[in-house]
Amino acid sequence: MKNEIKLIASDIDGTLINDENKLPDNFYKLLEELEKRNIIFVAASGRSTQSIQFAINKPSDNLYFISNNGAILEHGGKISYANKFTKKDIEVIMDSFRQSEEVSIFATSSTASYVEKHPDHCSETFNDYFYNLKIVDNINKVEDDIVKISMYSEDNSMENFELESTQSLKDKYFLVKAGAYFIDIMRDDSNKGNALEILLKQLDIHQKNTIGFGDYPNDIHMLEVVGKSYAMKEAHPDVRLMADEIIGSNNDNSVIKKIIDLLNLDI
Repeated sequence: MKNEIKLIASDIDGTLINDENKLPDNFYKLLEELEKRNIIFVAASGRSTQSIQFAINKPSDNLYFISNNGAILEHGGKISYANKFTKKDIEVIMDSFRQSEEVSIFATSSTASYVEKHPDHCSETFNDYFYNLKIVDNINKVEDDIVKISMYSEDNSMENFELESTQSLKDKYFLVKAGAYFIDIMRDDSNKGNALEILLKQLDIHQKNTIGFGDYPNDIHMLEVVGKSYAMKEAHPDVRLMADEIIGSNNDNSVIKKIIDLLNLDI
């Protein structure tokens, strides 16, 4: 890559971590090397900030978090950007999502998550994705600043995504499949790419000096922003189509291997 790399942005699930939800063994060593070179690492995910922090579990001055698919930007325990729904937004979205089959519906703020849980779903399933999760009867009555609403289904996720009631939300909001079981919705201007652009302005880093990794449609905006984009081997077809380069599997530590190669690291 001709341009000097100053920032690396990576999705988490299906990209940085393997299918067993584990980071590469040499990830922390990589963070140390990036910090020595003053290269920013951005962990970008549909997860909550706290869930990303738990997955990485290592503080670093050069580590930034884009969480909730771009609704929150955080560094060093301080939120520099948060894009919340209005009460009316929540009413519209919940009315639509409740028309779907076999779903648990989640609402996420910067400090907690709330769920209208389907009786067939196991709460432990959600622990990796949501922090401070509280079961509620009615999300509309939650008094918190909600930045993302998610719909989870084990057997009907794609069918629910294609429902007219769900698709109609695209006219006003950013609706995206965020994995095999999750559908996420944020404000129309909330996505990983917009949050990354805000961060680049804050840090005075040019897009040409950035690279990004992803695997699912909620990564596309981010991969459009970076100077060079990489898609995982098993990435969604839409992501593979738009990426500059296809790399290996998340189960083969391919993100770390590519970074090591680009920076000529010995770790």
